[in-house]
Amino acid sequence: MNEKVLFLGDSLGLPRPDRSTIDVETWPQIVAEKLHHKNIKFFFHFTGASHSGTLIRMRKGGYLAGYDPDILVLQIGIVDCANRALREGTREFISRIPIIRRIVRRIVGTFHRQILSLRNITYVSRKKFRSNLIELRSLFDGVRFVIIPIAPASDYYCKLMPRIRKNIEDYNEILGDVFPDSFLKEAYLGSRPEDLMLDDFHHLSKFGHEIVSECVVEKISEIVDLADNNLE
Repeated sequence: MNEKVLFLGDSLGLPRPDRSTIDVETWPQIVAEKLHHKNIKFFFHFTGASHSGTLIRMRKGGYLAGYDPDILVLQIGIVDCANRALREGTREFISRIPIIRRIVRRIVGTFHRQILSLRNITYVSRKKFRSNLIELRSLFDGVRFVIIPIAPASDYYCKLMPRIRKNIEDYNEILGDVFPDSFLKEAYLGSRPEDLMLDDFHHLSKFGHEIVSECVVEKISEIVDLADNNLE
């Protein structure tokens, strides 16, 4: 059986501009290499700064509309749940006005941690995140999903973003609720956040990519082998 697998997500599936991780070290490429012996066609679609709403827009009227996968491996959520000083719409509006943009940037830069502590703002609310995931699932009707959790936050990341650990836990819970049979809940179990992440605290290190690839390989193999057995 010739399965089509689509890897979909934000910049966590991409190599880094500073080459701290390069193409062959990313989890999608590792998975494709490890499963090269199986009858699978792999497709890749990663866009930096994507959140769940971005993927819905791309599926409805963008390049994602052209994909018809049998299996979809999804890595999304950190952009949705990360603490923000400003809402997405507010930030975009301010960015169009140079004088206000400079003033706001100076204020946010000076009092960033204090603002994040006071304001529980995310680009995508918990309620909207859940509805986005349900809609995204319906837009890929009949597709089998593999869901990668949002990686845990290190202690230092939590100092920079005081609410981030709770946000990650909440949004992972939503991912698990919407995709109960597809969520790789034990992906990062036993690994230290400091080892999983680069110095920016949210992009995967080489070790993090390896950890993710192992879980994804196991899950895809399980799905493909089951499908092949059902055909016999």
